[in-house]
Amino acid sequence: MKIYIDSRIRDNVAVILKEGDKVVRSVTCHDPVEGVAEILKIENLQIQNIEKFELVNFPGSFTGLKIGAAAVNAFNFCLGKILSDKDIIIPNYGKEPNLTIKSFRLVGRHQLQN
Repeated sequence: MKIYIDSRIRDNVAVILKEGDKVVRSVTCHDPVEGVAEILKIENLQIQNIEKFELVNFPGSFTGLKIGAAAVNAFNFCLGKILSDKDIIIPNYGKEPNLTIKSFRLVGRHQLQN
């Protein structure tokens, strides 16, 4: 069995449990870890029962894809599936990130304000 995480829409993450090509269970949640826990509980499975975690790696939300890739990589690491850097999932954003630098000023010890 494999679990697929589709986090292309940031706050609407789909977690899908598949056995071969058959979808066994699918849940939608805010957090991929929460979705995995829910599927494992409903299906009475342990993480060791999962062969591998996969990311639905198509362009979407920059933050959503980062969160999904981090979750998939963490789960696969726990399962011993990351043996080299080639096993690490890199999100496919579809384009270069559009990051801008805003001016911030220090307000307190750890607080930034526009």
